[in-house]
Amino acid sequence: MGFSKEYVPFNWRRWWHFGGGTLSDFCCHHMDLGVWALDLDLPTRISAEGPPPDRHCAPTGMVVHYDFPAKGSRPAVQMHWYSGSARPKVAGTPDLSKWGGGTLFVGSKGLLLADYGRRMLLPEDKFRGHTAPAPTIPNSIGHHAEWIRACKGEGATGSPLTYGCHLTEIGQLGNLAYRTGKVIEWDAAGMKARGCPEADSLIHHHYRKGWKLS
Repeated sequence: MGFSKEYVPFNWRRWWHFGGGTLSDFCCHHMDLGVWALDLDLPTRISAEGPPPDRHCAPTGMVVHYDFPAKGSRPAVQMHWYSGSARPKVAGTPDLSKWGGGTLFVGSKGLLLADYGRRMLLPEDKFRGHTAPAPTIPNSIGHHAEWIRACKGEGATGSPLTYGCHLTEIGQLGNLAYRTGKVIEWDAAGMKARGCPEADSLIHHHYRKGWKLS
């Protein structure tokens, strides 16, 4: 049995009917650091930039801007997603096109560029000689092993389903802003984009006749 190269191994994610593009596929991986570290709930305002939306396929690259409300003693936070060849232009950073995927934290005293194995304080001259604090979080035994142990009732995973769904919703809100071409004012409790009725048909999936979730 063969499979069309239009769908596999990776192109399936670019079809709206099967996936949500690079954003939907990778948001759970690359947004995790910022969402977890800053304890971000759902954004209240989302806008997106990219090529003209296609009815069938997600773009190869896009930029999404998220506004998250203040929480406790933490002020409001802006998060910006870049996929494809787009990269943020921030003074003091190296050539980000050579970094690969990662998260850039922009603070009042400096910047932190990180992924799951590298960390770099910027500007480098300012932080040369800095000693990193001792780790406080145990290393993961691996997500497959964590999942199997949790299934057996032996502890919990580091990223439970509820957290994965939270990250996925943030990513899908970026797609919603991109496909409607509107700034989304998100009502999380009502699962509604305020003042944007054209978003309604995209928020909930419409299954083909004969298929449903029970």
